[in-house]
Amino acid sequence: LDIVPNVFCGCSYNGHYIPAGETFWADDACQRLCRCSTEVPFFPQVFCNRSSCGPYERCELVDGVHRCQPIRQAICEASGDPHYVSFDGLRFDFQGTCTYILSQSCGLERTNLTHFSILVENERWWPNRYHRVSVTQQVALTVYGSTIILRQNEPQILVSGDLSACVLLREAPIM
Repeated sequence: LDIVPNVFCGCSYNGHYIPAGETFWADDACQRLCRCSTEVPFFPQVFCNRSSCGPYERCELVDGVHRCQPIRQAICEASGDPHYVSFDGLRFDFQGTCTYILSQSCGLERTNLTHFSILVENERWWPNRYHRVSVTQQVALTVYGSTIILRQNEPQILVSGDLSACVLLREAPIM
């Protein structure tokens, strides 16, 4: 049993307790998006607006709650010196020494999806003019306001510039 101070109490909606600030779909077609507002202390209220799932989502019942879920999922890959497979299965080989956008969110309007980006920085494998091969030096994931960096040949994870939050990588080198 969680006891919450009155000023932080949530809302009651159709016999269900909704925590303060939480949003939820009020119907089984995800057409009415509601929010438990506690802007007025001690008087929580539910406000609803017409809405819908995003263009690549559908309304589904998940764990007893209606949610907008992606219609399909896809995977992109990066490996080797560097080889890439895009979300649609096309293969690419980049031997440049630039920073590339491996993946990033786009078109998130009208969705509950979180913005993210994954950048891959490549460097020359052999530093002379006859070798045109590059390798991944580092991968940077930015999500939820933090940046997580994995670097080649360094068994650490850098989280928003802080090595004190590092994790030792034993069997997951960048390749």
